[in-house]
Amino acid sequence: MSRSHPTPEQDLAVAREALANGDVHHAARHLAGALASDPLHPEFLDTAEALLRAGPENAAELIPLNNDGGWFGEVALHAWLLARTGNATPAVCLLLQVAEVKPEVPYLVWARQWLESPDFVRAVDPMSVASAAERFLQQVDLSTHPSLAERILDVLARIRAVHGDSGLLMMVHARTARGARRFQEALDIALAYEREHPDWMAAVSVANGYRYLGDLTSAVAYFRRAVERDPEDLSARLDIGDLLWEIGQEKESLAAYEEVLAREPEHPWALPSALLLRAHVSGTLELAQRFVRYAEAHPDNERASALHQMLRASGYTPPPEGEPWVDFLPEPTEATINSIRQILGAVAKKEFEVKASSRLKMTVGYVEAPSAIRSARLELAELAEGVTLDITVQSIQKPDPRAHRSQGLLARLGFGKKRPVLWRYEGTEPSPAVEPPPAEVAGRVGALAAKPFRMESWRAEAASIARELERVSPLELAAVMVHPPPKPEGVRTWNWFIAVQMAAALVLAETGGGRELLVELLHGPMDWVGEAAIVALTEHALAHPGEVGAVFKELTALLGQRPSEGSWCLEYPLVVRMLRLPGLPADFRERLQEWRGRSESIS
Repeated sequence: MSRSHPTPEQDLAVAREALANGDVHHAARHLAGALASDPLHPEFLDTAEALLRAGPENAAELIPLNNDGGWFGEVALHAWLLARTGNATPAVCLLLQVAEVKPEVPYLVWARQWLESPDFVRAVDPMSVASAAERFLQQVDLSTHPSLAERILDVLARIRAVHGDSGLLMMVHARTARGARRFQEALDIALAYEREHPDWMAAVSVANGYRYLGDLTSAVAYFRRAVERDPEDLSARLDIGDLLWEIGQEKESLAAYEEVLAREPEHPWALPSALLLRAHVSGTLELAQRFVRYAEAHPDNERASALHQMLRASGYTPPPEGEPWVDFLPEPTEATINSIRQILGAVAKKEFEVKASSRLKMTVGYVEAPSAIRSARLELAELAEGVTLDITVQSIQKPDPRAHRSQGLLARLGFGKKRPVLWRYEGTEPSPAVEPPPAEVAGRVGALAAKPFRMESWRAEAASIARELERVSPLELAAVMVHPPPKPEGVRTWNWFIAVQMAAALVLAETGGGRELLVELLHGPMDWVGEAAIVALTEHALAHPGEVGAVFKELTALLGQRPSEGSWCLEYPLVVRMLRLPGLPADFRERLQEWRGRSESIS
């Protein structure tokens, strides 16, 4: 339905001239162009009346329509001519088709005017108009066209007033009122429909009426009534599942989805819904993993993708499968991070709002990893501009996690040689102790960190990066661990820190100078960079058996430095990675295995 044409005034002039010359077909096409700009213009309508008088008895033949309908202006004039020659039903149906294409042009005012005639209304086939209106509603968002909504509601009301209440007509009328956001009117029409024609469609119409008014319990009751009227229907069961989930009745919601799956086991909406609800209801981690696997394997399933996104937004992450630091990078467990996860979950559920320039305050029992603090603040900053997070630390662990444990007192006071560190402290407030890395470092390390983690492939690429960056000093390279590049979309900031630190540590482990720096980073300040150093050094030792003894010695000494109080971010990676080293004494290995079991049961 497209056409290029002159101005409306030019079209009108040509149409009048053609009429004067008796060329009614030519006049009709140019008049259609004028009316397309303003179907209510008095001069245009007067000319249409003149065309009607000059044309044949079947005036609509002046603008014959081809199979694809034609240009909307010509279709509209064809409908007008049909109406004026007594062809009520096709006239109204055609005008609804035009309104689908050009909802902004007030053609439906014509239909309202036609329907002021009782004879015209009686000539309309209500079922045909209802079907045309139903197709119209599938194409047009009435909430963005309030004037159009008023017109079509009036058209349907006038037809109902004369023809009585047919089921399809009432259903379409109720649906139109909902589309126009007149929810109470929609429910009233649907309830009248239910009284006159208590069928499946009536129950669904009432259910949707209650749903849009926010009465979800009543909506569920009428969807159940729809299922009673058509026991094989799946759509109402899906609605029941969705609404019960929304009001927090997860077991009942799951039962509704299971009913659908009993009839269609691979249903694209019910299956991902049921997979996630099974995990929620049972609390079984394996079931949560099954949902995630399904969502990742079916990226085109809109329901699965939406639920997966909702799951991530809530801060919930099912535990990955495989061996930590071989098949996946474990997520952090600091109290600060857990608190931010709760805030993000509340924001996702619209239970909490973080406003611009908000100042949030938090108290933690002990000093936590600087990377945890920095990444938590950066993640919060994404919620609103100017958000700050103040953290109060109640106690300092012993040994002090803020200091490098091999750095003497004189060096800490500024005398003698200082050990390389990536973090410095002002009281309990951490900040990076190094400048940002060169751009080439951030780019190459960031590219590796953005890839799915698998130790084997990461190590191979890290070796290549180390060769490319051989002229960059180890400390410059390590700077990316506290100044990571921008993160990919959809990745939590703390997970990005961990990935970048792991990638950088693997690159550092490829050179002697890099490994020396990793050993320094083991000893403080306590941070996730130490975790990455533990993993990278043990991985290097596994590939170079002659270095296992030296790495074991460093890690054993570090294990003895566990603080007496509070959590220690190095504990779990130490235990897990030492267990991978060959040649451990049997009793020591057994102690480590018990230690790992306790750590994993706590987490």
